[in-house]
Amino acid sequence: MANGHGIEDEPIYGGQPVDASGIDPSEAIADRTLEYTDTHHEIAQHSVFDEPGYTISADQDQPRLIDRPWHCLNCDYNLQGCHVGQPCPECGHIQYDRPIRHGELGYASWLQYKAAQVSAIQSWLFLAVLAFVSGPLAIVGTLWQTVQVQSGLDVFGLLGVIMIAPMIEEIMKVLAIALVAELKPYWVCTPGQIVICAALSGLGFAVIENAMYLLVYINHPTPAIIAWRWSVCVALHVGCSTIVGTGVANVWQRTMLTAQRPQVPFQLNRLTLAIIIHASYNALATLLELAGVFQ
Repeated sequence: MANGHGIEDEPIYGGQPVDASGIDPSEAIADRTLEYTDTHHEIAQHSVFDEPGYTISADQDQPRLIDRPWHCLNCDYNLQGCHVGQPCPECGHIQYDRPIRHGELGYASWLQYKAAQVSAIQSWLFLAVLAFVSGPLAIVGTLWQTVQVQSGLDVFGLLGVIMIAPMIEEIMKVLAIALVAELKPYWVCTPGQIVICAALSGLGFAVIENAMYLLVYINHPTPAIIAWRWSVCVALHVGCSTIVGTGVANVWQRTMLTAQRPQVPFQLNRLTLAIIIHASYNALATLLELAGVFQ
């Protein structure tokens, strides 16, 4: 309470009319701006809800028609004439990737821009380093196999030697180049580079594995064992890595031709074939060892 009057004596609370003659003009404008009316409510609604980002237009509500060649990532069927999100007529795979609209910067533009910045020399040097480091990455499979052999070749040991080790080794030998083909395909100039890189990775792995077996794990290896490891084993690892490398090269080539993101880093059928060949060799070598051929 001030000067004998409280807030309840203010004209606005007493229902008395307010004398606007002494109000500053700028305050009067503010008062009119803040006054709540149906008109102001209507303007506020339209100022937000009529924005393009907040509305769904008729064309946005409808599935977009694919008006150019656009291949299914699962079966390579041409989806031109289908709608985005519609199951593939050939295999039923639902694909949400779409061709970019005119003026948009999509995956194709990014890929073309990045590829233009990598020279052939840079590409070969990068893949040479990649091949050099890829072989040692697969040694984890050899370590697994060695532990299982030293455990006595029981049921679980045989399973590790014949099945687990081949899967680990074949995946690890091409893992680096497969990741490059999927995430950084612009570092590769030709599909042959991928195959060569995979083969060199298998060769590097075979050299390290032979050194481990002949110098560490096998006491006084015979000339026959040395010849076997440097011929059959090297051919096995190089051949299997090359098989998987051709699958990676196919995925890379398709990515560059269609300018679409690769769905998987390599073709699983090529990887499966390499694992089967490797597992068959391990089974044969295990039987020969149990029969005393290598003694």
